[in-house]
Amino acid sequence: MNSNLLIDKSLAKLEELIAREFGASGPDFAGRAKTAAAQLPDELAAALRELSGQAEPLRSESDPERLADFVFRCGDLYARLSAYEQVRMELENVVMGPDSVTATPLESSEIEPLARLIEVRDRVFRKVADFTLKALLVGLALLMAGLVFGLI
Repeated sequence: MNSNLLIDKSLAKLEELIAREFGASGPDFAGRAKTAAAQLPDELAAALRELSGQAEPLRSESDPERLADFVFRCGDLYARLSAYEQVRMELENVVMGPDSVTATPLESSEIEPLARLIEVRDRVFRKVADFTLKALLVGLALLMAGLVFGLI
């Protein structure tokens, strides 16, 4: 496999993640990595900077061992960045808490369709429940008749 293609594929998912989750922008991966590194903790920022610095020199080499190590580190950093973003979002939810979200009252134009929907839903549930009860009663009556006449 072409080493440039492998490097590009390895960086593509990582590049998409830092652009989507951390709002990184730039002309190339190194520029996006530099933008994203400003928002990351020191350990992740250093790993991202190191990875972006190794991509270009690796393109001219043909060492499969270094290439495999680079691809592995791209995947590892992707997993660590995803986990960091997940933890950050969970902490945001804890800080905001359930009291920060309030329900807004319905407008008068929304009340009528919602009331009709609830009425239709209740009617459908009632019909299904009636049919189910009748089917159970008929089945029970047939079972009792079968037992009484000795058919079962």
